Parts: sequence; structure tokens; C-alpha cells
Amino acid sequence: MMSTSTLVSDWSFEPSPVPRWRQRMVLEALLRRGIRTPRSIAIKPVQPHACWALYFVYTPNGQLTGAHRFTLARLKDQGFAVLVVQASAEPGRVSDELQHYADALYWKALEGYDFSAYALGLHALARHSPQARVLVMNDSVVGPFNNLQATVRHARWDLTGFTASASMENHVQSYAFILKRLDPSVMRRLWRVFFPGLACGGRDDVILCQETRMARIASRSMAVGAQWFCTAGDATQTLPFELMEAGFPFIKKSLAASRSAFADKARVKDFIHAQLSSHNWDSA
Repeated sequence: MMSTSTLVSDWSFEPSPVPRWRQRMVLEALLRRGIRTPRSIAIKPVQPHACWALYFVYTPNGQLTGAHRFTLARLKDQGFAVLVVQASAEPGRVSDELQHYADALYWKALEGYDFSAYALGLHALARHSPQARVLVMNDSVVGPFNNLQATVRHARWDLTGFTASASMENHVQSYAFILKRLDPSVMRRLWRVFFPGLACGGRDDVILCQETRMARIASRSMAVGAQWFCTAGDATQTLPFELMEAGFPFIKKSLAASRSAFADKARVKDFIHAQLSSHNWDSA
């Protein structure tokens, strides 16, 4: 198991060198495999609020899981206005349950991965609720297990990650992050990450072109950092319980999957089951 000595807390982003071959890979991925922005429909438009949680829900069958309900309930209980972007197969179809949880609600087509949902939601928030603080997250994690209002309100950087990694290049991990003050000027500065009119069609391309580049591009015009930086690997995959003991508010669902290399899948499953059972939901 990785030693916790590889974790650095309260880390201000430092860009690492990017070789020219990586830059060529990014350009090739966008030119050859980029897709048009996925179709979307505004079911419940954004209204002004001071503090938002933008939550991407991937539901090919249109149905929420217990983990989705847990996260949505926690965000609402913590006082966030919640913008949900739900991806499902049927155009315009969203779960009826989301009408209860969501202050703003958008449907999008399945393709494009989480960054296409982030782009959709962030552009809507920048236009219709400028200057808001925004927690951005996807459904690869279960949580939050502690109250994030103070974390969002007192975020140290303009773009604050929960964790960052040195894998591929120094980068803020994109399953969850905070934008201290969102407005159209921020989205203009981040257009090379949240591409206008374009999305990545493959998971590896999202990582290459968007996740690993987000902090580097943002740092050119704003302060960027993370609560924890892992100098070797991905701490959310190798040190999940150590992170939570230090105050990390999430756990990755993938740790319990059969393909995961994490050694104690049973502990992860038991932990998630206990959290969901406390809210009478029995499926992650």
C-alpha cells in the first residue's frame, strides 16, 4: 500500500513540463475523435443563487441509484442549490425524482462524458447566476460524508480541487472541484477545457484533453490548488480510508468493482452500504 508520506496537504498547483508529443496527442484527439456538443434540454432553468452544487448523473436507463439519492439528499440538506445534469438514452427524459431534488435540471445525451455535462451546467450558471460559488462533481463518488458548505465558502483558491495527482502531469482531479466565483469571464478563460461546440468522445481523450489540462490552463489566469496532492499515483484509489480520516468527503464507487486493484473491496462495500442504509437506501 502507498505510504501517506506521498500526500501533501494544501497544495498550490505547480505545472509540470508537458512534452511536445503530449501536445500533439491532444490536438490529434480533438481533430480526429472530437464530437459535437451532445444534445441537451433545459427542463428547469437556472435561477440566481449564491452557492450551487453542479452534479452530473449518468443514467443510461434513466433510473437513479441509492448512491445518487444519497448524494442529492446530502447536498440539499447542506443548503446547496442543486443543478443536476442527467444523461440518459431517451431525449429529454429525466427521472421524476429529480424534480424533487433539483433547483435546476438539464437533460443531455449520453455521449461526451462528465466534461460535456460540466460545460453545459457551468455555462448556464455563469449566464444566469453570475458570481456564484460552485461545487462541481460527478457520480463516480459517493458522498459527501461531511458538510461542504464551509469548504466551498472558504475555498483557498479560485479553482480548488479535493485531490490532485502527479500522474501524467500535475493536475487537479475532476470528479469534484470548487470554483470560488463563476461568471462568463471565467468560462472564457477556460474555453480550452470546456470546449464550445465540441466534446471528447472517449474516456482516455477526456483525461488527456480536459482533466489533466484543466489546472494548467486555469492557473494562467487564476489561483489553483488542492486540499491533497499525491506525488505518486491516485490517492482516491490507494488511500481512500486514510483520506477520509483526514477529512476527505467522498469515496470512489470504482473501489468496490471487481476490476479494481484495491485490496479491501469488502470494506468499501460495507462502508457504502452502511452510509446508504442510514438513509434507507440499499443500492449503490
